[in-house]
Amino acid sequence: MALTATPYDVPMRAMVGADGQVLGHGGSMAPVSSTATTTTVPSANTSATALAANPARKGATFSNLSDQAVDLRFAAGPATTANSSHRVAAGGYYELPFGYTGIITCISGTAGTGNLRVTEFT
Repeated sequence: MALTATPYDVPMRAMVGADGQVLGHGGSMAPVSSTATTTTVPSANTSATALAANPARKGATFSNLSDQAVDLRFAAGPATTANSSHRVAAGGYYELPFGYTGIITCISGTAGTGNLRVTEFT
């Protein structure tokens, strides 16, 4: 039986690094991690450090186990609800994109019950 091409047949191409791993967008490899460190930040209406700057960071996740939204700031200085980079809803989850390795601070609009669970991959 002979195979025939259809309009839906599209050649698949991938860039492969010297180690055989598929390269991601922009020619960079997806980060690989074998270590995860989990910390907990209590829900509060004052700014707190969620993650210190870490040049070895490959990624991070944020699980909001609070009954209040948590605002994350990806820059130096205290977080406020007005200057945040991303808001994680109560019960929500967020994955840090783009290999950001700087400080991350957080704040809740009001003190809530629960905490922000942060896992950093290095």
